[in-house]
Amino acid sequence: MNLSRIWLSLPHDMTEEIFSHTVDTHFFADPAYTWTQLRRLSAHQKRVIERRFREYWLPKLTITVYAGSSRRYDYAFAETPTTPESADRDSVMFVLQTQIQTPLIGLNQDLNVAKKHLKKAWHMYDPATYRNITVRLGEGVLSGGCRGGYTLNDTHLPGLKLLKSGNIRFNWKEAISELLREEMHMRTAGKEMFGDACSKWLAGHSEVLQFPPLEVQLGPWRCHVQPARRVAAFKDRVEKSRGTGRPIQLKFRGRSKWLHKQEPDDDDEIFDHRLGFFALCRRQPPDIFEVAEVEESVVPMMEVSQTWVRQQLRGGKVTPDGSGIAKGHEIADLYRKECAWRIWIGESLPLSPKEGPPKELIPDEDERGLELVLGDEKIRWVKYFG
Repeated sequence: MNLSRIWLSLPHDMTEEIFSHTVDTHFFADPAYTWTQLRRLSAHQKRVIERRFREYWLPKLTITVYAGSSRRYDYAFAETPTTPESADRDSVMFVLQTQIQTPLIGLNQDLNVAKKHLKKAWHMYDPATYRNITVRLGEGVLSGGCRGGYTLNDTHLPGLKLLKSGNIRFNWKEAISELLREEMHMRTAGKEMFGDACSKWLAGHSEVLQFPPLEVQLGPWRCHVQPARRVAAFKDRVEKSRGTGRPIQLKFRGRSKWLHKQEPDDDDEIFDHRLGFFALCRRQPPDIFEVAEVEESVVPMMEVSQTWVRQQLRGGKVTPDGSGIAKGHEIADLYRKECAWRIWIGESLPLSPKEGPPKELIPDEDERGLELVLGDEKIRWVKYFG
């Protein structure tokens, strides 16, 4: 990080004090920015941030590995004493969580059958060609604990080792770096895409508006920006891997291609969306686009939601000038409309690529909006074609 020369003119202890206040401002609300940017302020801040991350954020990191569409195994951080086999202080152990993952069968992870599938899952995993894992950070904590507001990706676990007990070890600093670096890349790409969509919308409307209405903003985020920003991060990942010994091969499944507007191949698997996410008519594990479609929400990505979270961190207080006010009912309304949009996507998804494109939404009579039916309630959507 290139800092201004003004910092060199200040006493060292004053500079570090200012840096510490800056880190405290972002540490609990934005771990991605803290790790990728503020950790570069100084050698002292780098050491402090890494120590605080291990104490606070590492226990909030979870790993899921998939052995199939209906078999998943979750891992959580476990503080263990350093042994000769794990002399590397950056190597941490994540312990397999004991829970029933298939309620209809009652298959428990402690059973030998489950352990066989676990070995199969890790045998399938390959950082260059097949990533059947999901890495989550801050679930239930980030974005004020709102639904789908945590960091979610399938980034690599450097130094990964599968132990006989079924537990795993990996280098947590490198894993966090990969996860949060791609998160910042997606964030930057998403803001740029959303800004372009807003500019197009404002150019076509004569009203004097600074920003489109919230319901209009939700459209491009849900229809285009959410998957497109992840595609941009994937392309960046592939580009960076070309100089290594094992370049990453970018591959998408039929459902994922549909989600980010790519034409599926003729041999893509047939699936039935009406059976739900973990009951797809296939044996392959879900990829990150399918996981994100179910778990990730675009509401926390929107500026109004981030403003509301900042207000909660200030104890519900607003800025002295009264600007930047966000109301809780606005956030709830956006979640309600996003839920209706998810229902429409589920109903419009084709059973197979050969069935052709999904059904189109039909504009209402005045062509100013779209109506989706959720129970007995009609939800108006401002028409957006990104």
